[in-house]
Amino acid sequence: MGDLHKEMKIRQRVQGIFNRPEADFPGLQDWNDYLELREDIIMNLAEGVDVAENENRIAEYQRENYQEILENQARQAEQLRMAAGRGRQSASNPAPASESAAELPLTYAAPSQMASRPVAMPVAAQPGPAQPTSPIGYLSFGLLSFPGKLALCRLSFAQPYGAL
Repeated sequence: MGDLHKEMKIRQRVQGIFNRPEADFPGLQDWNDYLELREDIIMNLAEGVDVAENENRIAEYQRENYQEILENQARQAEQLRMAAGRGRQSASNPAPASESAAELPLTYAAPSQMASRPVAMPVAAQPGPAQPTSPIGYLSFGLLSFPGKLALCRLSFAQPYGAL
């Protein structure tokens, strides 16, 4: 477990410095080259390969791009703040039951908001009388994401006590 913790700390530090968004690059190839450089540095540091050389690359990049790094960190913090606000807003204003599943908005919550909440699950249109809308269960969502990597998700569903 120590190696994973070490790699995650290195990854967090390097990604905090090499934090340019894709929009800063003229093309996809340049963006991919940048991500490849960042990932090479992370893996070399985690595995102890050419540590001094990679630390020098980080320090040089940090000196040359100091202002851009700060601006990108501020932009990322603002995006997280706005995303957290949207998560709270959508939780307080649930979508009407008449919307289909494809029309329901997707929201992502900050880790501190990943508690179980009642969720109204859409039901396919069926002939017959309309059913009352009420939460039919609790959905718990956890997300572990690394920029440039596949996100790992954990979903769990539980029916409330006394449900059918």
